[in-house]
Amino acid sequence: MASYPLARRNVRGKALISALMLVPLVVPTVVLGVALLILFQRGPGQIGLGLTRIMLAHVVIAIPFAVLILLPRIASIDRRLEEAAYDLGATGLQTFRLVMLPLIVPSIISAFLISFVFSIDEVVIASFLSSDQVTYPVYLYSGLKFPEKTQTLIPVATIMIVISFVLAFGAEAIRRYGDRRLVGK
Repeated sequence: MASYPLARRNVRGKALISALMLVPLVVPTVVLGVALLILFQRGPGQIGLGLTRIMLAHVVIAIPFAVLILLPRIASIDRRLEEAAYDLGATGLQTFRLVMLPLIVPSIISAFLISFVFSIDEVVIASFLSSDQVTYPVYLYSGLKFPEKTQTLIPVATIMIVISFVLAFGAEAIRRYGDRRLVGK
């Protein structure tokens, strides 16, 4: 939702908004985890430890990836397509739904897959924000402390690495498919 106005509209402070959205990419995850923990404990809306916090934190770390994938796609779509839809009587919502959305669906899927890959492997933020609920990355990481568990964790970790690679390559293939479809080749 943030990529569309940044790509299509003259938004005041566009560079600042873009920079703020990309901050989670450059801030170390330990610092981000501690900052989110403090925000959730002492911020305006206090959220208890657990999956709600972890899900919100994963949204925070996924936003930059989604913006970096969607922003160039939206910017590359010819504005004349939207203008033609407006000329034919379409509303703004109809133009987005019938013209823009079909063109950016491959990028949305790609952004989702890349965000999922980064989210499923995020152990640092999950360890800060979880209480007694153990997420998958935290379970794997904590199992490394016990040598007797290592033999059972290696195959699971290997499968997760393979799944991550497949999803990342799939996301890139979907993104390229969308690029070819947009250009018409």
